[in-house]
Amino acid sequence: MALILTRPREFKIDDKRFRLPGCKLSGDCPHCGKKFERDFEEHYLSYPEANEAFDLVLWCPECDHEWTVRVRLHIALELLPCG
Repeated sequence: MALILTRPREFKIDDKRFRLPGCKLSGDCPHCGKKFERDFEEHYLSYPEANEAFDLVLWCPECDHEWTVRVRLHIALELLPCG
């Protein structure tokens, strides 16, 4: 039987344009209340830190407001059954 032993720790991802297809962040602008969406397939993360919280800057095209949110990019390896 195989096992994956892990103790996740933070590390820098050496990728200037780290895209996450299928991952979106949506909500309301805290300034004007308009809906916004950030698609991480199109809007990449630049040199993100893995397994550690970091600030992500968001921008509203409706009112030109900029704000930050705290996020964490988790990277994990999962063992799957064969066949």
